[in-house]
Amino acid sequence: MLCSDQNVVANGSFCTDILAPHSRLGVGTMPASHVDFTARAFFDPFRPRVPPIFKPVPDTLLPLLFILHFGEPAWMRNEKLYKIIGRPGRGGSKPGKKKKQAGDYKLTIWWKLIHHPDVRDPQTRCAKLFRQRFRLPFPMFEDLMARIRAKNWWREDPTNKKFIPLELKVLGALRVLGRGVHFDDIAELTDSSAGTHCTFFHEFTAKMVTLYDEFIVTPTSKEQIDRVTSVYKMHGLPGCVGSIDCCHVPWENCPAMWRSLYQGKEGHPTISYELVADHCRSILATTPGHMGSWNDKTIC
Repeated sequence: MLCSDQNVVANGSFCTDILAPHSRLGVGTMPASHVDFTARAFFDPFRPRVPPIFKPVPDTLLPLLFILHFGEPAWMRNEKLYKIIGRPGRGGSKPGKKKKQAGDYKLTIWWKLIHHPDVRDPQTRCAKLFRQRFRLPFPMFEDLMARIRAKNWWREDPTNKKFIPLELKVLGALRVLGRGVHFDDIAELTDSSAGTHCTFFHEFTAKMVTLYDEFIVTPTSKEQIDRVTSVYKMHGLPGCVGSIDCCHVPWENCPAMWRSLYQGKEGHPTISYELVADHCRSILATTPGHMGSWNDKTIC
């Protein structure tokens, strides 16, 4: 099938089918040679070029004819949409994007609490509130901070506002140990990230294990035993060397095959630790973790 400017198309129905959808766009006024070249370009792209007696369609019109026949391609529609709403991000930093500003940690609730003038007096409401929230008195917290700074476990830079104060990190670890809260709750109270507190918590617990021998001291000499028993003797319990009890720590990720062994009176799997303390609340000895279904008599 060939179309020329002077002759009628050999298969008029075929050219009509091509021109019909675009007649309203003005394509129907194109010369027959253009129509024939367009048909071959669409349906037989590997066919040899048109003989010289026919006028070829300029290359600049081919994209236009392609769009008119097949419709607008998806990539062109997306480019028009990107000009309106902007191109979607592909990750990474964007030019001109503002960095997250470091918070003023001195304005947080915990920072104001530890710097309150009444927090050192155990009879004040502020001191009782500190012990209720972090499960230890404030003088013991100060002693803990002095030991940590003496060992130089973590780097501090008070002049850099991006550094979270070490006191807030330690308080966050104590809150998790005392109440089992989520790290996101601590981040909300300290104006910092949950990932920072999560990383510090695991480092804190690993380093505090090295202080076991400094805090857990079992009486070994006669003088040490007499010091402990003298307090009980004053209260009418001569010969008593300590009080014993078990502490049950919940175990959420307990395997199903061990659940019946570790589930006791609490109703959920726990790990039981037995502690011996004197009348002054100093821990004298501890045991490794046992099954939560065991009680004090069984562990002893």
